[in-house]
Amino acid sequence: MMEDSFDPEAEQEAERMCLEAVMMDEYEELSAEQLSAHRTRRRLSLTILPYPSAHEANHVQAVLEATLEPTYPVLLPLVSLRNAPTASHKLSEAVLQEMGTRLAEVSSEHAGSVHLMALVEAAREFLIARNEPEPQPVSAHEQMIRRQRQGSPPM
Repeated sequence: MMEDSFDPEAEQEAERMCLEAVMMDEYEELSAEQLSAHRTRRRLSLTILPYPSAHEANHVQAVLEATLEPTYPVLLPLVSLRNAPTASHKLSEAVLQEMGTRLAEVSSEHAGSVHLMALVEAAREFLIARNEPEPQPVSAHEQMIRRQRQGSPPM
């Protein structure tokens, strides 16, 4: 008879080490919650950049916080999103909710296996599609010049 060798704690530790190696400064392990002598709920904070190796090209950024139950990946991670404090262009709550919906789909697709890196990649793809600088306000002078170029009468 073969014994089941699936160990959620070992799976989490291997994934954590991989994330830390790949994400480096964008990875942070938050305080864990001790549920019992042998069970710990882990919390991770992952800063998602559209272009991790080109910081000046990143106009949007998000922080993905994942709470991992002791039995993750059997149970899906609890994920929350927010704007990174260093982002030059903040995402609206509606866009963050849309991103959360996409990440929930990815999480469901990978249920039963570690998949935080898949969530990071999906979040990165989402941010790349929205990586626009904050629109600059147009001065009254610039508005007047645009109207003149379009042939509109001045106000």
